[in-house]
Amino acid sequence: VGFDRLVGHVANYTPKVASRKAGVEVEALKEAARLYAKHKPSCIVQGITSIDHNVSGFQASRAIAILQALIGCLDMEGGFTRPPTLKLRSLRLPHLVKDHPLGYDRFLLYRGLYSRPPGFAHAFTVLEAAKTGKPYPIKAMMVTGANPVTTMPDSDRVVQALQNLDLLVVIDLFMTDTAALAHVVLPACSFLERYGLCTNYRVMHGEPYVAMKKKCVREFGESWPDWRVWTELAWKMGFREWFPWKSIEEATDWMLEPSGLSVKTLTDDKPAGLFYAQRFKAREYEAYGGFPTPSRKVELYSEELAKENIHPLPTPIEMEELKVDDEYPLLLISGSRISFYTHSQLKDVERLRKHYLEPKAEVHPTTLRGAGLKNEEWAVIETKNGSVKIKVAATDRLRLDVV
Repeated sequence: VGFDRLVGHVANYTPKVASRKAGVEVEALKEAARLYAKHKPSCIVQGITSIDHNVSGFQASRAIAILQALIGCLDMEGGFTRPPTLKLRSLRLPHLVKDHPLGYDRFLLYRGLYSRPPGFAHAFTVLEAAKTGKPYPIKAMMVTGANPVTTMPDSDRVVQALQNLDLLVVIDLFMTDTAALAHVVLPACSFLERYGLCTNYRVMHGEPYVAMKKKCVREFGESWPDWRVWTELAWKMGFREWFPWKSIEEATDWMLEPSGLSVKTLTDDKPAGLFYAQRFKAREYEAYGGFPTPSRKVELYSEELAKENIHPLPTPIEMEELKVDDEYPLLLISGSRISFYTHSQLKDVERLRKHYLEPKAEVHPTTLRGAGLKNEEWAVIETKNGSVKIKVAATDRLRLDVV
């Protein structure tokens, strides 16, 4: 739906215009386009959050999906497929919440779009409410398995929001920057100290495989597994009706019931796990009467987005603060990942940390010399939003204008 509108929309995005915006040579763009279009089946795997942490991330994701539809590589072997997810009961209790979650009024995806479940609050809106008290104050927060002070943008704002809480509880293995701000820190179990259900990641999907992770050692010290923390808290709050289980096995069996599986099946009969569905089925959308859109077709032009004053065709969002100028002549990117760590995790493991003790900013040697800096020297990296003191590392893998 909307092919003619898409054709008219992209007419202005010539390779020359795209080259100027993306900083990629025109011929390289043309070569990439031809390579993708002429070699089928093909698939663009954008990862979990590779482009999401960007003001234009949503529209970029739509553009990628549309590309795959245009060349006819949806639901075909070697193309973009959606393996089925495991049928699980949800532990969420949205019917007990009287108000809409924060962000509901501003963000379409938080109201539920097509087949996406609604009900989650928008993280940045929650922090803003904790800081300002609007639309209502956030009094308490529990953080488990996360470190928002270091993983969310504008860390100063995050710290201010968390410091404004009457109660901050952090459940973690380590004394993270977020845990250091907490009123209460509860020791968490590691993956070796608890059972767990392992299945494909429910955002990017993957193989339709499920297994039960086994507990290898007893809980260390005063640490509790997650299910016990939340279950006993629910009991204290009067929610025993919704959390009746006395063990993780009981809770997992309840979750697994719609799938026809059980803890016994996954521990005794199939200890290495099993495929719970066919790994691939071409044109599976036909069995459901089409795609989960109002038209049941691929919607290149989205009327649903247009109703929400969101551009119905993929359109980048221009931001003044992201433009290069004489005062800020360089582009700042997040860089490649450090092989010793997983995102912000594992930096408390001494054996790994000694290989990469501190963060570094990679800069081209020519750019370093122009700034009067040498490799491994300390420098201040400054943007319009703030600054950080960090060591610089010379590398010729980068363009001259990138940090």
